[in-house]
Amino acid sequence: MSRKKSASSELFPVYDYMYDGEDWMKWILEEKISKLYVSLKALDKIEHEELSKAILLFEKLKGNLLKLTEEKAYHHTMYATHSDFIFDTPYDKRLIGHAMYEEIAETFNVPISWVSLIPIAMYVTGTSVYAKVEDWDWEILDKDGYVFENVYAAFVDGQLDGLIPEDEPFPYQRPPKVVEMHNNAKEYLEGIAKKMNVPLSDVIGNKPNDVYFPTDEEV
Repeated sequence: MSRKKSASSELFPVYDYMYDGEDWMKWILEEKISKLYVSLKALDKIEHEELSKAILLFEKLKGNLLKLTEEKAYHHTMYATHSDFIFDTPYDKRLIGHAMYEEIAETFNVPISWVSLIPIAMYVTGTSVYAKVEDWDWEILDKDGYVFENVYAAFVDGQLDGLIPEDEPFPYQRPPKVVEMHNNAKEYLEGIAKKMNVPLSDVIGNKPNDVYFPTDEEV
């Protein structure tokens, strides 16, 4: 297999892959995400049983409190003055979406970031939580010609999970501000590891409360 630079600009090189100079192949990440998309699209809907039970419990509790508020309103205002929240959704839809991504990723043994690239519509009813895959048009670059960070994340996660070769080059450029922010985060974590005199792997993934900062006397 050989690699050939496409007709895109030198600033933002895009590589296409070909066999014997004839049959063109999608970029490796696009190829893998496309296969995942086809598998998900073939499903009528994607359900999350545990999440559905949790939301049903929330809805039941919300209904119980609302009923209690109505029943006691004539006698006192205890529930009326403290139950405004029951008219709001007692769960974060973003967390529901992430939980669904996790479920799909675990089922298909792929990184969560791969699932996030696929357009999935979430449906929360009084009885269940499920998702459906919508029509998809692969978009890699923003209006300025830089790659979307979730695409880069999916590529890196694919390499970390052994689904993409480690020596596979990433053919796009990230926004300079994103690269700067990422580098600052890396330097911060490297600095913590150096101060603690531990491998970087001991620092990565730890919550702030789990990271021990030595005193000046201990350094």
